[in-house]
Formats: sequence, C-alpha cells, structure tokens
Amino acid sequence: DTHDTPQRKSSRIQNSSSKSNKSVDKSMQSRESVLRTSTAGGGDLQNTAVEVSNAKNLIAWQFVLMLLTSILVTALLTNYLATFRLRDKSSINAVLELPKYTNAELISSHLKTLTSSEHIAGTASGRQHAELVASLWNQSEALDSIQIVEYTCLVSLPKSASLRIVDEANPNADDGHLQLQEGAVDGDPTSLLESQLSAGGIPFHGYAASGEVSGSLVYANYGRNEDFEALKVNAKVDVQGKIVLMRYGKIFRGLKVYNAQKNGAVGAIIYSDPADDGFSKGKEYPNGPWRNPTGVQRGSVARSSVCAGDPTTPNGASVSGAHRESIESLRESSCLPKIPSIPISWKNAKELLALLDASAGSVKPPSADFVGGLKASPHNIQYKVGPLEEKHKIELKVDSEISLKPTFSVIGKLFGRREPHKAVWLGNHHDAWVFGSADAASGTVVLMQFLYALGKLRNARGGWRPRRSMIFSAWDGEEFNMLGSTEHAEDHAQEISSSVIAYLNVDVAVAGPQFSAASSPLLSPLLREVARDVAVVSSSKEETSVYQNWENSVARIDEKSSDKAQTDDVDVRPLGGGSDHVVFQHHLGIPSIDFGFEGSYGTYHSLYDSFRWSSLVDPDFQLHTTAVHVIGVLGLRLADERVIPLSVSSVSKFLNLEYTKLYKQIKNEAVLQLLPTLKSAIDVFEMAALRFEKRLDAARLGNVENSFETQELNDRLIMLERQFLLGEGLPGRAWFKHALYAPGLETGYAVKVFPGIQQLISELKQSNTSMPADSLENHIALVAHAIERASQILQIEIAA
Repeated sequence: DTHDTPQRKSSRIQNSSSKSNKSVDKSMQSRESVLRTSTAGGGDLQNTAVEVSNAKNLIAWQFVLMLLTSILVTALLTNYLATFRLRDKSSINAVLELPKYTNAELISSHLKTLTSSEHIAGTASGRQHAELVASLWNQSEALDSIQIVEYTCLVSLPKSASLRIVDEANPNADDGHLQLQEGAVDGDPTSLLESQLSAGGIPFHGYAASGEVSGSLVYANYGRNEDFEALKVNAKVDVQGKIVLMRYGKIFRGLKVYNAQKNGAVGAIIYSDPADDGFSKGKEYPNGPWRNPTGVQRGSVARSSVCAGDPTTPNGASVSGAHRESIESLRESSCLPKIPSIPISWKNAKELLALLDASAGSVKPPSADFVGGLKASPHNIQYKVGPLEEKHKIELKVDSEISLKPTFSVIGKLFGRREPHKAVWLGNHHDAWVFGSADAASGTVVLMQFLYALGKLRNARGGWRPRRSMIFSAWDGEEFNMLGSTEHAEDHAQEISSSVIAYLNVDVAVAGPQFSAASSPLLSPLLREVARDVAVVSSSKEETSVYQNWENSVARIDEKSSDKAQTDDVDVRPLGGGSDHVVFQHHLGIPSIDFGFEGSYGTYHSLYDSFRWSSLVDPDFQLHTTAVHVIGVLGLRLADERVIPLSVSSVSKFLNLEYTKLYKQIKNEAVLQLLPTLKSAIDVFEMAALRFEKRLDAARLGNVENSFETQELNDRLIMLERQFLLGEGLPGRAWFKHALYAPGLETGYAVKVFPGIQQLISELKQSNTSMPADSLENHIALVAHAIERASQILQIEIAA
C-alpha cells in the first residue's frame, strides 16, 4: 500500500528520532573525551592563546574607535569653522569698494569707440561691433568665459523711401519731394557720416511694409484708439483709404501703425512734435539736448506687445531647423504691419500740417489734446485734422529688404565660489539704429566699466569671487524686437528658469539728469536701498544720493490718495515692454530691474544720438559713473549676500494695492461678483508672506554661512515669481505668461497690472453687454490659482 496511515507515519517518526538521539549522545561523549584529554595535557597553552586573541580584538576595536573619533572631530571642526564664518569675511562692501575702481575717463574713451560707426543688427558692422564689445570685455580680466552667440532672425533694412506732396493741377511735375535725411550739424563729427549710412541715411521703420500709396491726408494726434475714435465721432472724419499723420508719444510706434491700419488707412507717417521732445522743452541740439527741426526717430513697427523676439519663430528659439512663419502670414496676423510707414522730422511734418490748415473743409482738432508745439509763433499751426482737399494729395513710397540675417550677442560668465549653479544676470543691448550713444551705448559702457572695476577688485583681493555666478550680456537686435535676448532665453529656458535669481537691465543708462527705475515687486525694496546708499557722483561738495535724485524726479505718493496705505517711498512700478527684460520678466518669471537717468532725450533714435550729444548731457561722465555704482551694488548684493535680498512682503503689498485699484475702477456689478476669488487668494498670500518674511529676517540676523534653512529660503525666493506664470499665457497672446503684469496690449511700453483681467473687462465694455463671458471668470480663477501656488511655496514648513 503506497499510502501511510497516520498511525504508521507517527511510529516511523518516533523510531527515527530515537535512533538519531542515540547517535548524537555517542558523538557528544566522544567530544567530551577528547576535550578532557586535551585539557589535561595543555591547559596553560590554551589560556595563553585566549589572552592573545582578546588583546588583538581590543587593539582592533580601539583603532576603529580612534579612527571614527578622528573623522567625527574633523567633520565637527570643519562644520564649526564654516558655520561661524561671518559674511564680511568672505564678501565685500560693494558700496565702499566699487567707487575706488571706476574710471570716468575710461567710460568716455569706450563710449567714443563704440559710437564711431553705424551698427544695425543683421549687418556686417553689427557683427564687428559684437566682436569689439567682446574684445573690450576680455581686457577687463573679470570673466572666466566670453562667447559670441549667433541666432538667425528676421530683420529689416531700407533700400529707399520718398514722401511727396503732389499738386493735382500738375501731377507729373517732379517737385514736392520732402528732404528725409537729417543733415550734418556743427560740432558733431559723426553727423558728417550720414551719406555712408544704410540707404544713404534715410530714416526708416524696422519691419515696415514696402509699397507705393497716394491719397488724402488725415492728422490723428498720437494714433491711440481714443484718437481715432475722436476723429470718427467728434470730428466726423473717416481715415478709410487715406494716409495718416501721427506724432510720436504715449504709445509704442508699432501700435500707431496698427491702429491706422485697422481703421482703414493705406499708409502711415510719424513725426516728433516739439511739444514732446523739441523746442517746447528747451534748447535744440546742438545747442541743447532737445530734438532739432530735422531730427527723426527711427524704430521698429512690429506689434511687440503681442509678438516678442524673432517674429518668424513665435513658438521657440530661432535655431537651425526651427519652423518659421512666412512674412505674409505675419502681416495677416497683424504681428507685422501691412501698410507702408515712414518716420519724418517736425520740419517736414509742419509742411503737411500747414496743408491741412489751409485745406477747404479741413476740420478743427476735436480736442485741445490734438494741439502740439507748432501752434507757437512763428509756426502758428492750428492742427486741423483734415481731410486734405482734392487739389493736393500725398504720395508715399517705401522699399524695404526684410530677410533672415545672423545676429550676434556677447555673453560672459564669472563663476561663483560657493553656489556657482545660481546666477545674477546683467544685460544691455549693443545694437543701434545709427550710432546709438544714449541708446544703448551708454548702458554698454556702464556694464563694461563695472566689469573693469570688478576685474580690478578681484585682482586686489587675490582672485576674489562672489558667492554666486554672474552672467553678463550685450544683446543684438533689441531695436528690432528684442531678438538676441528673446532667442537666447527661449533656447536655454530650462537652465535659466532653474538658476537665475534676477535679471538687471540697463538700456539707456544716461539720457538726462533724472534717475528712473522699474522692477518686480520682489526687487523694489533692494532697489530703494541701493539708491539710498549710492551717491550721485558730483563735483559739488554737497552729496546727494541717487534716491534723493529719484525722489525729486517723480511725484511722491499723495497721502490723500488711495495709495496712502503704502509708505512715502518712491513708487516703483513693475516693468512693461520695450527692452531686453521682456523675455526674463514676462515669459520666464525672472524678477527684473531696468533703470537709467533720463529727462532730456531729444535725439532718441536719430543721427544725433552721438558721443557729442552724450558729452553735452554728461560732460564729466559723472552720471555714467553713478550708473556703474548702481548696477554694481545691485549685482554684487544679489550675487554675494548669504540670504538673497528679495522681499516677499513687498509682493503682498503690491497685490493688495493693485487689487484695490482694480476693484474701484470696475463699475459692472456682475464683474465685481467674480473678484472675491482673487481677493481670497491675495489674503492667503499675505499671511504666508508674513510668516516667511519672519524666517528671512531671522536668517539674515544669524550671520550663519552654511545653513540648510538658508538654502531652503533662497530656493523658495528664487522660485516664487515663477509661480505667477500661466501655462496658457495671457488671452490672445500666449507668449506673455505673467499673470500679474505685462506690457499693455494697447500701449506697448507701459505696464498693465492684472493684464488679462483688464483686457477681458475692456472687451466686455466694447461688446455692449453687461454679463461677463465665461472667459473672464475662468481667467480670474487662473490668476487666483497662480497666487495660491505662490502661497504654497511660502507655506511649506522648513526644517529648523
């Protein structure tokens, strides 16, 4: 039987166990016998072996213990020395040290060199200028690396242009042509080079459409939406099929051309009125800084508040193999204009305005705002708006070469000693429409002089380095549409987002005596502190701080206004558009600053923006030197302070103040019902910011060099502004992603706070309906969620 019963199985186990026990007993008896024999014969030998073994084990354990103790003591000592090394042992006092190494004569020399020739982006001279900047940077001995980076972008260069007043009684007569070139002036040697410039020095608009148009003329003031509305409603003047004359100011020039185009104009002419930057302000160049009768403002007419960077690559960097939009599609989408346009002087504009004044049926200006400086004697222009009578017409011809060309930006790096993976970025653009002394060679030489001072400081300090890295850039193509900065930042977006603490932009560093600045709220307290610490360089015995200069230049906050909850500090507005900070602040969420001295810039984008003009405005280059100190102290404090000097509480104040303004300007009750979501998010942020700021204060007082908490605080400070980015971007302009501020859609330069909300409310008003669309409610929810994300960054508990 192959199957055992339980009884049989149990019996077998017991028998097996019994046999096994007997075997073990015999084995044990045998071992005991052997042991007794061995012990009887060699007891002393066994005891000696045991003692030797124990001694060896004891020595081994003592050695291990000593080794561990040595390692522990070394680690503790290293940590002790690192922990209690005070900040001033490894850092510098930039406010005290930087002025010792700045040199006004070198600034003057560099500026004269950089403004000796035309250097438009996309030209051979533009490349040579980049190489010149790189060479001068290299001589500073401040940087670890310098490279020239190339991006192929869409640029525009003039072939020819003409503007003619046609007498219909004799239309074939070859007369009536206006002189478009600016002409040489006494004492300005570079103005004599006009004939050697692109298209013989004819001023032009970047990206202007080529074309030949003729027709009647209408004057449309600043070319704003409200100006065209005033023409239509108040003056009963239609611009359809006509050429529109507008004056510079108030909004970006590209939006003037766009507004003329969407109202049916076939061409656009823009001039600089003396009321805005000419004799109404003071003495004209070359006797003073203001625009003279023949001075002309060049500039891009791309719709930059919608399309930033290279227009052909709206979805990424202009790298090899990138998909590119056609020029035709860009004109259809209104990124670039469809109608030809040209800039002219007020001397030429006066002839056109006089024709309108004399024209039968020409309408008086619909408001006093339309009247400019040529009303004054002996000009006596009435600023009638037209239309021009039939016996005259205007003929406009523009021939532009628009093509892809290489652009060249210069980038230099100085690696940090402790946190080389974190960086402060300082930038300026090196391209210009002509010689570009104020715009932007003044900024180029300020950044360059800081590098020279930094090189000397480093050498004097035995090769000293800031805690964090510093990156310097001289961008190309800013004048066309911030080409170099945008394409490079898009190309390296992930790296920049993870490492860059702040971007400091100095475009027009010196164009007058008055300090001006704008920044992210995170940086505004630091900006004020530095302005208070830095003195305006002057021959006067009485010292004035940059802050005092700034305070005298802007209106202080009225105590009776709605802003009285703030301090009496100078109000620092967020950044709008118009320079290389745009991609950093509005696309990547990098807190940014732009600053400079302004106030008498009458040669903007003209032939006369020259070294001679800069020498007139700042003869001893003291303002340039002051700007070096400002950018230097800002950069070194951000790069070297143990706790990054950003302010969370200032963001909270900004949000509350701007929410109050937004609430007060809304009259639609249905819209007001949507705002509590936003207010709730701001309240949560305020509480989180209060707690976080206390942590920052404690960390700053601690003077502890190596602290995990400090690292955590810094990391959260760096990532805070990124939380305000919207994945989908702003309504109708996805590239602009910042929920809190952006360049105004209808202003271009000026900033709009809560831009998407304000835009959708504006569209609601224009639709003549009182009920807000779902898009407004959804966008408010997205903005509130972005603020909540920022709160969460601050609320995460940090280990002590």
